[in-house]
Amino acid sequence: MLVGIRVLDINDNDPVLLNLPMNVTISENSPVSSFVAHILASDADSGCNALLTFNITAGNRERAFSINATTGIVTVNRPLDRERIPEYKLTISVKDNPENPRIARRDFDLLLIFLADENDNHPSSLRAPTRQR
Repeated sequence: MLVGIRVLDINDNDPVLLNLPMNVTISENSPVSSFVAHILASDADSGCNALLTFNITAGNRERAFSINATTGIVTVNRPLDRERIPEYKLTISVKDNPENPRIARRDFDLLLIFLADENDNHPSSLRAPTRQR
């Protein structure tokens, strides 16, 4: 007699962000859709319990950046201006996707993005205009 045993995975492991916290500096003139960072994560579970979803959960002022929910690639989402907002402190989260979403497990950490200044503003005169006689 041959007996087969199949062990099913339960969602008993947390996903783990592997390369955060991270500091990145990009040009304030970075075009929309420019690559910023690739966030890496892993989960020791298997099947749907190991499928991961990435999200920016805080610090994304004016929705300046986006993250691909599947790949973890962060890109520029809109034009940037260092003179208005010189840095961003994004909270990145990753969660697994069990069949029952109420038992999803999460991890989160920071991605700090600093904008490098570019010569994009016209010079201004600090002297008062002179009167002609």
